[in-house]
Amino acid sequence: HALEDYRCPLSQALQLFTALKTLGVEVRMALFPGENHDLTRSGRPKSRVEYLKVMLDWLRSHLGVA
Repeated sequence: HALEDYRCPLSQALQLFTALKTLGVEVRMALFPGENHDLTRSGRPKSRVEYLKVMLDWLRSHLGVA
């Protein structure tokens, strides 16, 4: 979650994360300091690469794709 995202506040992301965790759903949360709502489009290259890595790792682990 981009920590400077004011459209989707961190508090809401934490509520969803906590609710899913409480229900026994396997969840992960990645935090991106200094990034805003446009992380995936105009964020710093390092953050964008890390975001994609986290997403791909999660998809691979849950979809069984190599």
